[in-house]
Amino acid sequence: MANEQFRNVMDFKPRKALLYVPWIKGMKLEKQEDFEELGRALATLHQISSHFPHAKGPFTFKQIQLWQSQDRLFRRRMAKAIQTNEPNRKWYKKYGKSCNRLSERAWTDLRSPEIVDLLEKERARTALIHNDITSPNVIISDEGQLFIIDWDHMKVGSLYVDVAKSLMNTTQYNPDFNLSLLKGYEEIHPLDRIERKLIY
Repeated sequence: MANEQFRNVMDFKPRKALLYVPWIKGMKLEKQEDFEELGRALATLHQISSHFPHAKGPFTFKQIQLWQSQDRLFRRRMAKAIQTNEPNRKWYKKYGKSCNRLSERAWTDLRSPEIVDLLEKERARTALIHNDITSPNVIISDEGQLFIIDWDHMKVGSLYVDVAKSLMNTTQYNPDFNLSLLKGYEEIHPLDRIERKLIY
């Protein structure tokens, strides 16, 4: 019976290995200490290997292009939605200008010479990334140990994007949790001012 439960799934998904682990009983990220531990775990992953000769960037630049496309699409859809939907119109009246200003400031910052230079340097520095850090993919066990699960999107890519997406997908934009994750990260992998500006 055990062999049936743990049969090799390579038959079903060629070229993709699957690792079976015991069920982890635990809870989601709740405390600042949890986010610090997540930051340390991410930084440790990013430092496992810094050179993959067959993988070259520009990883962050590609993600920025994707986010710019998503921003343009959001603006187009919002322009239509506020014409036909009263709740959307109220939301946009209250938050729309602030969102647009924040977006414009971000795109301006990303075109600054110091960020462009950092992105150029990234081509030569690759990192192993999880690429799907979300609240459901991080578990704190009953013993207090942090586990990151669902590694099927792991790849060589941008540590900056991995950290930025982790902040977006786990902290609910809570400033204390954001700072805790970055504090834990920088205990292992210090970031300079330009790197912090790019991530944040």
